[in-house]
Amino acid sequence: MKLLPIHMKTVCITAVLIAFTTFQTSAQIPVTDVANTVQDATNQVVNLAEYVQMVNNQVQQIETLGQQLQQVTAYVTAFGDPASLLKITGADELISGLGRTGVGQTIGPLQPLANGTTALLDTSNGFDE
Repeated sequence: MKLLPIHMKTVCITAVLIAFTTFQTSAQIPVTDVANTVQDATNQVVNLAEYVQMVNNQVQQIETLGQQLQQVTAYVTAFGDPASLLKITGADELISGLGRTGVGQTIGPLQPLANGTTALLDTSNGFDE
């Protein structure tokens, strides 16, 4: 095997280096916009903080609704079901009777004349003494 002279070795190495350099220059070099990446990360942190606050608000609303439900349940237990008040015996007749004509006048003209203070101060011509 015959050895190549030095200048031939240099030419071969140079050719190989040029070949590798050409292949490397055709590859794309990634470009990173650091400021944009930092801004995106900051925006994501702010969005996450807002989301956490929203979830906390919803949890608080659910807890408040739970407390209100407990209060209503305690009220129904203590005072009974308010729906049962619609079934009071005689209430329907009383309400319908309020609209009927009584002794010459309906309740409409009498209501403006009713005055609690006047009623308490009225002595009925001295009968309350």
